[in-house]
Amino acid sequence: MIDSATGAALPLDGLSVIGTILNDDFQPTVSIGDVTQAEGDEGYTLFSFPVTLSEAVPVEVTVSYAIYDGTATAYEDYEPRIGPPSPTITFAPYQTYQTITVAVHGDYRVEPDETFRVHLLDVFAASPPGGGEGGAMGGGSTGSATFFIAKADGDGVILNDDLPSVSRPPVLPDLAASIVPGHVGAGDGTAFGADGGDPNGSGMNGMSLRYYNGELSYQTTDLMS
Repeated sequence: MIDSATGAALPLDGLSVIGTILNDDFQPTVSIGDVTQAEGDEGYTLFSFPVTLSEAVPVEVTVSYAIYDGTATAYEDYEPRIGPPSPTITFAPYQTYQTITVAVHGDYRVEPDETFRVHLLDVFAASPPGGGEGGAMGGGSTGSATFFIAKADGDGVILNDDLPSVSRPPVLPDLAASIVPGHVGAGDGTAFGADGGDPNGSGMNGMSLRYYNGELSYQTTDLMS
């Protein structure tokens, strides 16, 4: 019951009144960033997701999280961390930066870029020195500060860094030094023949080269048999 007040009129009949005290303490937030990185060719590439606390506080703050597939698949493309309990990171008193590290598998496969997600689940703040309550409530509370998750999802993008193999063009047989006259076809690019020089002396092997629609082809004929 309030017996007296300055600048306020009280009921003369002695009835109780209720006053509401508005909390004006700061409300720190927790956020996670995104990571885009090449996967590498072998072993593991570490994807480090930055997790930040907006205010420095004098108590430990623990954040739980989970990792979910996108187009990437757990164990095949990255190493998950599975509960229960859920994996966590902890901010020491007055610390405002931490990381969640995910190991991504390197490979030589040519594939599209792939994705996965790190999701912040909850925040738990330890009891402050000298008393107060800790806890988690969609965030966490120390009694004097309540924590909220401002950005809960960190997107991981695994960039493909492998290139498709390029096949070598076919190798044409060696041509003899002497080129025999050929003929020009009707616009098909046939240009000349070549004397292959039969080592057995039984005759000459002629070769015609033909370039048509961007492709080079050849044909051999026995000129002397």
